[in-house]
Amino acid sequence: AGKLLGDDSPIFKGEKNIISENVNGLYKYMTGKYATLNQATQRQNQLRTAGFQDAFVVAYHNGTRITLKEAKMLLEELSDRAIE
Repeated sequence: AGKLLGDDSPIFKGEKNIISENVNGLYKYMTGKYATLNQATQRQNQLRTAGFQDAFVVAYHNGTRITLKEAKMLLEELSDRAIE
């Protein structure tokens, strides 16, 4: 969106905990934080079913957006440490 929408905007269809981010002059909206990629993907599917056809998963590490490939690598590293 080219302008910042309020959390109560009807476009969000009642979704809660909306987070906005300005990326190159466009606002991107996110909802939820998930510990695993599987949880995030399940939520993405729920949102698509609810009418948010463009829903996609993004990953952050220490407040910086990273690629899903990087996120998978970090999750694998954490998993490997937990097993040792």
